[in-house]
Amino acid sequence: MVWWRLLATMGVVVTLARLGVPRPAGAADQTLASFAQQVRGLVSQYADQGLTHVGIVIADSDHGNAVSINADETFPAASLYKLFVLWEVQRSIEAGLLTDDTMITLTEQTDDAEDDTEPLGQIGDQFSVAQLRDLMITESNNTASWMLAYTIGWDQIDANLREHGYAISQSLPPTVTTPNEIARFFTQLLDRTLDSTLTEHDYTLMLTLLKESKTNDFLSPGLPDGAVFAHKIGDLDNVTNDAGIIMPDNGQNIVIAVLTEGDREAALGLMYDVAQLTWDTLAAAPAPPTPPDAYTFPETGFTVSGKFLAYWQANGGLAQFGFPITAPFEQQLEDGNTYTVQYFERARFELHPENAPPHDVELGQFGRILHPADPAVAADPQAVQYFAETGHNVYSLFDAYWQEHGGLAQFGYPISEPFKQRLENGQTYTVQYFERARFEYHPNNAPPYDVLLGQFGRLILARQGR
Repeated sequence: MVWWRLLATMGVVVTLARLGVPRPAGAADQTLASFAQQVRGLVSQYADQGLTHVGIVIADSDHGNAVSINADETFPAASLYKLFVLWEVQRSIEAGLLTDDTMITLTEQTDDAEDDTEPLGQIGDQFSVAQLRDLMITESNNTASWMLAYTIGWDQIDANLREHGYAISQSLPPTVTTPNEIARFFTQLLDRTLDSTLTEHDYTLMLTLLKESKTNDFLSPGLPDGAVFAHKIGDLDNVTNDAGIIMPDNGQNIVIAVLTEGDREAALGLMYDVAQLTWDTLAAAPAPPTPPDAYTFPETGFTVSGKFLAYWQANGGLAQFGFPITAPFEQQLEDGNTYTVQYFERARFELHPENAPPHDVELGQFGRILHPADPAVAADPQAVQYFAETGHNVYSLFDAYWQEHGGLAQFGYPISEPFKQRLENGQTYTVQYFERARFEYHPNNAPPYDVLLGQFGRLILARQGR
C-alpha cells in the first residue's frame, strides 16, 4: 500500500511514503522527524556564519523519506546546468543527430578558458563528443560544456526541460534551478524514468560519469572513505552547490541536493555536516526487511505472490493498480495464447515466461480492449507531447501523471485525444485512453488524486461473466 505522513517541524517539511504492504508508524518516523530537526538546526547554525540562502532536498529512494527546505525556490545553478547538457547530448545521440565519435571544433565563441583551470586546447582543435562529455562531467570543464551546448543548441536544452516538466531550470544565462528539480533529475536518472527516449546504456553511462567526478570537495568529505557518490558540483562566487546520489552497500540509495548562496566556508561546513548526518541516519541504517513472498489483502480476500507481488510493489502498488480481484489463473488472451494472469481493480497482470525479467510481467492492453484507437490527429503545438506512433497528443492535464507513474512502459501510447465521457458512476469526466489505461480527471479531488485510473479490471471481468 501507499502510506503518506506529513510532519512539520521547525519549518522543515518531511514526507514519508512506502509502496508495499502496510506498516505501522513507529521508531522510523521518530528517527526521520529528528533527522529533519537536526538538518534545520544546521541550516540555522551556518546562516549565522554567513549563508544567505539555503535549499536542501534529501530523499531515501527505497523508502521515500525526504527532507525539504526551500525546495521550490530559485537558486543560481552554476555548473549544475551541465546535467541538462548531458541529458540533451544523450537524447541527440538516440535521435541520430550525434554519435560518440562526432568531432566538434573549438571556436572563439565556445572557448571559456578563462573560467577553466587550464585551456582545453587551441582554437581550431577538434574533440569528440565522448571526450567533451567526459571532461564536462568528471572535470566540470566549461569549454567542453560550451562546445556541446552550442552544437546541440542552448534553446533545445531548455525546450527539453520544459517538455519534461522542469519549469524553472534553464541552461541559458542566468543559469538557475531549484533543489526539487535537481533532486528530481537524480531520482529519475536512478529510476530510469528521466526520458522515454533514453536507453539503459544512456542511464548507465550518465551514472558512471557522475560517479567519476574528480571534484569532491563539497559533500564528499562528509561521507566515509570509499562511499560511492554519483554527483555534480556547482561553484561560483558566493554560490556553492552539490547534488547527486549516495549509493551505500545496503542498497538504500539517497538522493541529496544542497544549494547555497553566501559565505563559501560556511557552505562547505554545512555540506560536510549534512552529508555526515545523512550517512549516519539513512545510509548506515539496517537494510529494510525482505518483503514477503505473498500477501493476502483482507479488503478483497485475494493473495498476490511471487512475480506479480514484486511487480505490484515496484510499480505503484495500490494507487496504481488497486486491490487484487481474482486469484492467479490461466486464460487465453487476445493474441490466442494462454498465460497466467491475475486481475486487479485497474489492471490485468500477465506472466510472459518467454520474456527476460523484468519484462516477463506485462499489463493487459485494456485501453485498446475497451476503446478502439481513435483516428490519428495532427500534432498540437499546445500539447506537451505528440506520439507519431499512434497520432495522438498528451497535454499538461495528464502528461505529468504519465511521466511520473511509468510512462510508456506502464501505460503504452495514447490512443485517443482527451474528451468528455460519462463513466460507470454516472458522472461525466475528462478522460484520455492509453493502450493499457484510461486517465480520468477528477477536479473535485485535491492533487495528486485529481488524476485517477479507470477500474478496467472490474469492467473486463464483468464482460467475461466472472
